Amino acid sequence: MHHFDQVRTGRGLYIAYCLVGLATFLFLTFFDGYRYNAWNWLIAVPVNSFLATIWPIYWLVLRWLIGHQLSRNEVAERFPSP
Repeated sequence: MHHFDQVRTGRGLYIAYCLVGLATFLFLTFFDGYRYNAWNWLIAVPVNSFLATIWPIYWLVLRWLIGHQLSRNEVAERFPSP
């Protein structure tokens, strides 16, 4: 493999990493069901930005350890009592 091919491959991986990070940020900010109010977005958006930069750790470890917190309504819908 020539040096130019290695540079192009590295650049492509970097771009892919950044795009997945952006998608993670958008997911956490807009589609994760987090409810924002007048003050908590000041904390949530920087945390989402940090988690987006470490997205492999977030998706492979943190998401499953912390888990998606289900509300009582979501639990009732997914697991109806007999």
